[in-house]
Amino acid sequence: MFNHLRDYLKTGNPNLYDSATMELLKMEESRAVESLCDALNDPTVWVKERAAGLLAAMGGAGVEHLLVMIRADDANERGLAAFVLGRAEEDRVVDALIVALNDSDSFVRAASAVSLAMIGDTRAIFPLIGSLTDNDADVRSQVAAALGRMRNSAAVEPLLEALKDGDWQVQRNAAIALGWIGDKRAFTPLLELAFDGPEMLRSHCQDALGRLAIVAGIEPVMLKLKDQDPFVRSRAVGLLGHLHDPRAIDSLRDALEDNTSRVRWKAAEALAQWDQACSVKTLTSLLNDPDKEVRRGAGKQLRRIKTPEAIAALNEWRAGQNDRGTPQ
Repeated sequence: MFNHLRDYLKTGNPNLYDSATMELLKMEESRAVESLCDALNDPTVWVKERAAGLLAAMGGAGVEHLLVMIRADDANERGLAAFVLGRAEEDRVVDALIVALNDSDSFVRAASAVSLAMIGDTRAIFPLIGSLTDNDADVRSQVAAALGRMRNSAAVEPLLEALKDGDWQVQRNAAIALGWIGDKRAFTPLLELAFDGPEMLRSHCQDALGRLAIVAGIEPVMLKLKDQDPFVRSRAVGLLGHLHDPRAIDSLRDALEDNTSRVRWKAAEALAQWDQACSVKTLTSLLNDPDKEVRRGAGKQLRRIKTPEAIAALNEWRAGQNDRGTPQ
């Protein structure tokens, strides 16, 4: 085996990849495949993975060998082939990977979904949609992510169903996928999860809503600012800040007058994200808030900003407190 190829397989040094590939191209195809197949028998896992990846990249007989591997009796061989075939730029691998979505081994099924997403062939859309009901949560999670990367609107309704999955990682990847697809049908379900879903899921729903706000608008979120429940109003203010949509500025300024301190503070945090001048002005106004925690938070944020305007505002407020004999 040539030196650069051997060293790349052993070390994984990305700087050697191009040299290793050039050495392969200089070999006769049969010899190159034979060299890499020898490396597939190496006891070290990462050597096998690099050799399989190079087989996929070289195409031709290399891909042919992987197409045999993906039908092997050994699940580890099938999984390795499924894992790297996404790097092969050949149409024939798509059918093999679609078949592998029904493999008896869950890793093979998950790896096939990832590779199909890398290839991006639309023939895989409906087979992947069918795999959203796989009995293994890891597979469903990878399938949801794959559909998001392929950004095909045919997957929207199935992904909306996946938001109800019993596994939170499947829900998370479904939410992310819906954000990438960008279909406004997903806005309301994601909004509900952003408010009422599990804590570990909310930020992903917020990120997805940020992408969807362009096509769906932010009016449904702003309506929640009028909700009687202060918890709902607070969550709405936080989400508007996360969406960073200028259309929300007036509503957030109104929220500075909310009768609940947490809503006022969240509104100040959200407005502070637009620009520093706005931040200093907003935080300064909250230094006289009736709630002690809001005042303390405003002072802390002004100290963190550290601009001359922020320090001057804080010093002026302190001087006023001293003049009135109010403890700070």
